[in-house]
Amino acid sequence: MHTFLGFTIGEWAAIIAIVSGVFAGLNHMLKSFKDSIMEPFNEQMNNLSKSIDKLTESSVHEHHVFDRRLDKHDNMLVRHEAEIGFLYDKNGLKRRKNDED
Repeated sequence: MHTFLGFTIGEWAAIIAIVSGVFAGLNHMLKSFKDSIMEPFNEQMNNLSKSIDKLTESSVHEHHVFDRRLDKHDNMLVRHEAEIGFLYDKNGLKRRKNDED
């Protein structure tokens, strides 16, 4: 009989068959793991990503709304400051400086 590294051709064929079977089984397990666990996980991640995108859009919209309101309030403050300054000047009153609290 011919041997290679102490095993006959038949034994090598059996070893190769066993190793191939093990790798095929592992491949099948990994594929079923991917299909049964990873696909729902990926779907949930996609849903989360969409929710974050919607939240970002909503946040940007709210930011613009608050910016407009802030600009409106700034304009009102400037107008009120001018009106108060006019009233102080008209009545001869002295105003405190901004850094005097």
